[in-house]
Amino acid sequence: MTSPEIVHTSDPDLPAVVETLCLAFDTDPVTEWNFPRDLANRAALIEGFFRVTVGMILDHGGTVATTTDHVAIGVWSPPGEPTLTEAEAADYADALFKACGEGGERAAIIMQALDAAHPADLPPHYHVFFAGVRPGHQARGHALAVTRTLAAVTNAAGAGVYAEASNLRSLALWERLGLRRIGPEITLPDGGPSLYPIWGDPGTWFT
Repeated sequence: MTSPEIVHTSDPDLPAVVETLCLAFDTDPVTEWNFPRDLANRAALIEGFFRVTVGMILDHGGTVATTTDHVAIGVWSPPGEPTLTEAEAADYADALFKACGEGGERAAIIMQALDAAHPADLPPHYHVFFAGVRPGHQARGHALAVTRTLAAVTNAAGAGVYAEASNLRSLALWERLGLRRIGPEITLPDGGPSLYPIWGDPGTWFT
């Protein structure tokens, strides 16, 4: 199988990136908790979350790796980013509430929980915020191509990789690539699902 071509850029086609993430995460447990099925304009609210959040990541040094047809997407930040001033953090929170409507409060809870759980003592690392494939295109090498790009970037920098798996299937996929769980799971309130922090040392995963 020919490996899909990957574009790694800080200036992606944002609407196409957001569309893929919306499709990839539509049935994810965290998305279902943040945006229950009975919410009016649910699709638009999910789109708002990804648009605002990916935009914030890109504005603070982040990049996107994507297949040329935007079937698979990875969004990550380099070591030390995103670093937001108090004013920038307030602006992001405000934009999140406006974009997510009734899901704004839970979206803020998720991002705050991830930030609070992110270990402060990790070596320099890239932080993978999102990685997904459009439904119907899984198991065709797209995700592996994006991951190969991530591995090349992190290994070239001598940096580790950190992410939060949002479901057990995603966790198992990361573990097969050589990452491992670190720290306790992040459990969202009000009966919400858990996320699983994972870590890969430089040069030890996807080898």
